[in-house]
Amino acid sequence: MTSTPPSSSPLPYRWALFAVLVLMTGLAAWGYVRKYMPTDGQVEKSPGIVEELMAEFGYGFGDIVLVLEGDDLFRPDAVAATRALISELEAAPGIGQVFSIDRIPREAKLFGMQLLLPPAGSEPQAFSDARELALSHPLVAGRLSDKQGKVWLAPVGLDLVAIEGLGAAFPAETYHDLVANAELPADMHASLTGSTMLTWASGEAFEYEQWLYHSIAYILVFCLATFLFRGVWAVILSGGGPLIGVIWSFGIASLLDLHLSSLTLILLPVMLMMIGFTDSVHLMVHIRAERGKGKSPAEATASALKLLALPCILTSLTTGLGFASLLTARSDLVRDFGAACAVGVVCVLLAVLSFLPFFASSFVGKYIQQRGQSSLIQSSMPLVNGIIRRTLRHARVVMVLGVLAALFSGYYGRTIETENRVQADIPSSSEAARALRVIDKSMGGSTPISIEVSWDESLDGDWKQILKGLSAAQAVVQQEGEHTAPTSILDLLAFLSPGVPPHDAIQSLKLLPKALTQSLFSEEQRWADVDWQMPDRGYRHFEQTYANWKAELAQLSALHPGMEFDLNGQAIISGTVFEQFTEDLVESLGLAAVIIFAVLALAFRSIRLGLISIIPNALPLTGTTAMLVALDMPMAGATALVMSLGIAVDDTIHFMTRFKHEYELDGDMDAAIQRSTVAVGKALLMTTAVLVVGFAAVMTSDFPRNRVFSGMICFSLVLALASDLILLPAMLKCLGPKRPKQLAQ
Repeated sequence: MTSTPPSSSPLPYRWALFAVLVLMTGLAAWGYVRKYMPTDGQVEKSPGIVEELMAEFGYGFGDIVLVLEGDDLFRPDAVAATRALISELEAAPGIGQVFSIDRIPREAKLFGMQLLLPPAGSEPQAFSDARELALSHPLVAGRLSDKQGKVWLAPVGLDLVAIEGLGAAFPAETYHDLVANAELPADMHASLTGSTMLTWASGEAFEYEQWLYHSIAYILVFCLATFLFRGVWAVILSGGGPLIGVIWSFGIASLLDLHLSSLTLILLPVMLMMIGFTDSVHLMVHIRAERGKGKSPAEATASALKLLALPCILTSLTTGLGFASLLTARSDLVRDFGAACAVGVVCVLLAVLSFLPFFASSFVGKYIQQRGQSSLIQSSMPLVNGIIRRTLRHARVVMVLGVLAALFSGYYGRTIETENRVQADIPSSSEAARALRVIDKSMGGSTPISIEVSWDESLDGDWKQILKGLSAAQAVVQQEGEHTAPTSILDLLAFLSPGVPPHDAIQSLKLLPKALTQSLFSEEQRWADVDWQMPDRGYRHFEQTYANWKAELAQLSALHPGMEFDLNGQAIISGTVFEQFTEDLVESLGLAAVIIFAVLALAFRSIRLGLISIIPNALPLTGTTAMLVALDMPMAGATALVMSLGIAVDDTIHFMTRFKHEYELDGDMDAAIQRSTVAVGKALLMTTAVLVVGFAAVMTSDFPRNRVFSGMICFSLVLALASDLILLPAMLKCLGPKRPKQLAQ
């Protein structure tokens, strides 16, 4: 006797889902039209990664710096090749003058007549003598050349008028190619770095990575989901919703005039795709299971929505609130990221709850019935069930160990350092980044810092007192040796007029070209600087040193009436701002945690369940920070922790929603936990696998911060899975409701 196929009862609100699809697509399309519609013939271009970070944290190392490397750069052939390259560079559009060693006067009595380096055709001995003199010159040693004469720096002056005439077509690539193709001796190498070239290199890497890693993530997710689901249609319906949600997100963000930074453009699509896919997987697993029981596509879809719509909404609500908490930060970069993520989470939720149910309840649903599980997932379930049984038998021990692990990792991870090194935010393999590392290593530092010594009109012309104060300030720096040698006009005076008291030789500085002295002092503006470079090791590494310097400079201000001594430079500015940036994120993370757990308690109508969920969701965060401390790795950003919290809470919500449903059936705690694991465990394993694979793709990024960022997320996801499948059941067993009616308390 032939069995009768199940009836296909219509989904009563199916056309409402279609209306949502049409409405959101229309709004997103409007946003895209607004974004790309030319205004006055031009489309506004977003700033690059380095430009944003420079604006936010004060990063920067000169506009353009020519870096020359060789065994002996003072050889006649090396000097000739350098002069030829500089001439070509100065002839390039937008370039003014290149300030090199070749422009330094040889001695005080011959200003403008004889330069430090001898002219072409001179005897080799003349170049050898110039080498010895240059390596003791205060404007060369440690500033334009390393101590061995194997690395030269030549700051490139830009012609601002010419650059303004070039418009948007700034020829950074032209400069790069010109230097890369220069004819140099075999042992020489030339490259360009500085904020302009770093911005260009970062922009090139960003455009490449934005395409590459999004493609890799989506392809890996598609392949892995196909392997897990054993059905292409199930993957298309599961991935289609999140993908449409990502497209909607950028359209709606444009419609709302939200600023999307370069970092957001890289991370947001992958993150939203992964978050949306977790809800899609839970829905698809339930629909396939119901189809396997003989239900029609519409009936299976209706059952999935009835049971899982609320947890999907809760997961998006808690994740969205977590990101929305970033709006309280004082940093524009953080607020923009939080706003974009919050909008994106809502868009992805609407896409998942409309796209998948609409098509799964149609004729397409006939092709997503159960056709066998992935052998990997299927073979994992007995192991998971065995772990759950053992967990329930030793629930108190597991709970105590879990709580202790969370507390210990939180205490151990409290010493985590934030990362504000310049090289963390630039592509590691770029020539500009390599040149910056050369400067940092060979010159002893690449991050500018200075003491600005200023005086009032009462000291005008009293160079004896002014130089006395300047000498005291320079002595403060010389006590700390982990940086380049400090330089001031005192060193220049000692070189130009040896044996003459500095205050008597001060007028000789006026005979020098202004380009040589304008970075060291200004008599008209009443200031003089002590300049040096700090190694690119981050603010925290030198925090105590900076504090000591500031304290000693405050004492100098008291000892020298009419004078002020201020510690300045990008190392101070970027470190201070970055510390505030991190504090904002940590405060936002705390606010997000409070909001999320309050929402959970209200959603489950149980303070008990809200409190139980705290430790399993805190452990992934504290464990991740502890791991970074153990590996001596700085934190890439608390945004990764906010993201991890949102994703971890998603798994907890799905597990506890199922547990609440199962426990209300018979009041059997152990059985309810076991059934919840069977029902939700597969989806948790699938979503964690897909998320880890997707974010792992970003671990191959050329940007160091992105690599650490994605590694933090992957590690926290694995911890979140273990917490939800081991620690959470143990805590429910020990602290959960003893009777079903307690769930409503």
